[in-house]
Amino acid sequence: MTNIYEILGVATPVAIFAYSYIERFRIERYISTRFIQKTVKKWRKTLDEDEYSPTLIIGLGRGGSYVGSLLTNKYGHKPYAVIDLEHCWVGDKRRDFLRYDLKFKIETDPDLLDRVLIVSGEMNTSKSLEYCVRYMRNFGANHIRALTVYSRTHFSSTESNKIVGVPHYIERISGRDLRTPWGNTQDYIQGKTKGRKCDYIGKILLIRHCESVTNFSNDQFDDPVVDSPLTEKGVQQSEVLAKYLNDRFMIDKIYSSDFHRTKQSARPLSEILGIQISIDPSLSEVSFGKWAGKKFSDIERDFPEEYLAFRRDNWDSSPPGANFYDALEGGMKYLEKAGRELIENSYEVIATFTHMNLIQLITVKINDQDKNKYREVKVPNCSVTEVTVHLKDDGTFRFSLSQNSI
Repeated sequence: MTNIYEILGVATPVAIFAYSYIERFRIERYISTRFIQKTVKKWRKTLDEDEYSPTLIIGLGRGGSYVGSLLTNKYGHKPYAVIDLEHCWVGDKRRDFLRYDLKFKIETDPDLLDRVLIVSGEMNTSKSLEYCVRYMRNFGANHIRALTVYSRTHFSSTESNKIVGVPHYIERISGRDLRTPWGNTQDYIQGKTKGRKCDYIGKILLIRHCESVTNFSNDQFDDPVVDSPLTEKGVQQSEVLAKYLNDRFMIDKIYSSDFHRTKQSARPLSEILGIQISIDPSLSEVSFGKWAGKKFSDIERDFPEEYLAFRRDNWDSSPPGANFYDALEGGMKYLEKAGRELIENSYEVIATFTHMNLIQLITVKINDQDKNKYREVKVPNCSVTEVTVHLKDDGTFRFSLSQNSI
């Protein structure tokens, strides 16, 4: 008969092997609270060694809010906020939308921006983290770092630094779908197939250039040949405009017509964002044909009937040689091109520096107004016309407008 010691001699190694196998399976499949607590403790030590003490900790999403709260506790409750992104799908492209705006909190305490630490629970594509980094940079954050508990994407912290653009430490990398205290990472994949579809694409800003030399006189028809610069007041306006746009919008690209006054108006924003100005000829000044560059009083004196008809019907009684139709067609094609860029590059906002007459023509077209009254549309210098872009079921775009003046 087998004695108890023989049974134990066989059972014990089997039990140890089974336990180690189960534990390894559990570790490979789960991220435990204990693991996270150890990770947070390790992070605090690493940051102290780097002499990096965050002035603001951002918890990104559900995982970041969980881990970030533990980390801020390690610091004796550092200033802490949560950024949560809602996302939907346009085809196979993911669109992220911010649920909580930190603007008020940051404006009341700008010192929070000195050292910003972004904490995320898991990372599937890095898009949310990239968005958050860009969002904080938009506010002028000085030294940003990122911490992630678990990455489903197979790249190292060094590679992630290049993608995200800030020092980024990843604790664990695994291709598996793990269970975590805040949920199952498989939810992201299911969200892609089962998540809601959206038609909102982003915004295109139509920005009229700041005050130019010809605007200062304001007594003649615009002439595409005359490339007038900004006045001293216009230069000052461009600085204010750049700050306004940077504070209000997450701008990804800047377009301008190839005129000195539009490029000069766009330059301060380009310098703030570090984005190069792209030139598009379709954004050029509208031509008034034979009347271009002539004073209103001279046209009224020399062509009284034609001038009166034009004042009554801007479109049907356009001056000889005017290119209103071509300009409008080019402007609408530009919006379609910019709409495709919003989708293909996951852009949020494209800033477009152009001219009054083109913005007026586009406005009456989108709003389905009488084109003969297009010059009644008010577009002052530095005004910002927001074009909201939606994707229709047939693959074409729907545009809607709102206007802001600074």
